[in-house]
Amino acid sequence: MLQLKTINFDEDMPQIIELTKGHLDDNFNESFFLWKHLQNPFGVSFAMGAWDSDQLVGLRLFMRWEFVGSDNAVIKAIRPVDTVTHNDYRGQGVFKSLTLKGLELNQNNNDLVFNTPNQNSLPGYLKMGWQKIALPHTFIYALVNPFSRKLNAVFFSKNSEHLPEAKTKIGQTFLSKDYLKWRYQDNSFRYIYSDDAFVIYKTGSLKGLKTALVYEISGENDKVASLFSSIACKEKLILFYGYFGSRTHDLNFKMIFKRNTPVVVWRDDKKAIHSSLQFSLGDLEGKL
Repeated sequence: MLQLKTINFDEDMPQIIELTKGHLDDNFNESFFLWKHLQNPFGVSFAMGAWDSDQLVGLRLFMRWEFVGSDNAVIKAIRPVDTVTHNDYRGQGVFKSLTLKGLELNQNNNDLVFNTPNQNSLPGYLKMGWQKIALPHTFIYALVNPFSRKLNAVFFSKNSEHLPEAKTKIGQTFLSKDYLKWRYQDNSFRYIYSDDAFVIYKTGSLKGLKTALVYEISGENDKVASLFSSIACKEKLILFYGYFGSRTHDLNFKMIFKRNTPVVVWRDDKKAIHSSLQFSLGDLEGKL
């Protein structure tokens, strides 16, 4: 019979690497794992393991997360993410057992449990008591006019060091300086800001068209729209992609092309915050 117990990263890392490389991804990157689960400014991830004697055969990770609550209170959340099961132990309920046990052990430490499952894993979460958040907006591609009115003082940067303080609303991820530095440390991210607004983005391609992928925005809608125009001019593009929620129709886009709606599920909401949650592309990106 398998034994379920919490993971000790200092002691169990060699087995975590062996299990993940052998039964999930032979290109497993230890540095990415350390960045995601041990260096997260919201806290070190909680991890559950399934053991057959002294062999790790199942692994489930729970990321720490923080949202903005009323009166700027911090809503502490936990986010079940990565899971690995040894090939010889699949079909034995390891994933479900590790998930439910991990939530049981963390029930007094968090205000909310949420996750962003794919369509394959969604039915399993619903059977375990999660509920879908009825998000009314979709991911979008949008056209931006590069010749719209721009702000007088706009700055581009290679890091988040000089960004103004984020202006967050209830239900948004807590965009602290430490979080932004951690989340967007990769050199592919670009930053544009004025005195009280900023945009974090990277460039990509859609069917050969250069596209701005927008991960975070902060500031009033007219200021953000002006920053979009400055990005369009500098990068020589007009196509933007992102998830802007309730702001979608307030950012002066010239044309919007709707895509799919994000899938977000929740349970154990002690602060009644789930219906107020607001997400960005950075929150929803698959790497998290």
